Amino acid sequence: TPAQLNETFHVGDYCACTINDKDWCRGVIRQLDSKGFATIFRIDYGDVQRIRVQFLRPFKINQWMFQTYRLAHHCTLSNIIKPINGWPSNVIDEFRAQLNRSNLYARFLNYNEIREISEVEIRVKGSTKTVNKDFERYQMERSVLACLYG
Repeated sequence: TPAQLNETFHVGDYCACTINDKDWCRGVIRQLDSKGFATIFRIDYGDVQRIRVQFLRPFKINQWMFQTYRLAHHCTLSNIIKPINGWPSNVIDEFRAQLNRSNLYARFLNYNEIREISEVEIRVKGSTKTVNKDFERYQMERSVLACLYG
């Protein structure tokens, strides 16, 4: 059942949440607003959803639901820095195409506790070249353009 009106949630609380009133999943509250919505990081899907607080259930961290490890991890490609204006859509599409290939392996290199994000290196099975390396060129292209036209 949805949260009762007297239940109080805080940023950082673990909760169960639903976006379709049928399927429940585990989440962490990242933000609460005055309009009755919470921004939830769904730890088994890896996405962020804006959900009405009434569709949250509180959980204590030691409950059975949290004895299973997270199935999704917040990651960034190691040594790749997002451009100030964000990634162009063609680069996003290329990255998405790379991720849709089968047999990808991720190596976790570092975990930043402050930002709660892992740096990863992604490799296609059998390849010596990383997906990270494929995207370094876009950083260089943007740097050159910034120097030429900046």
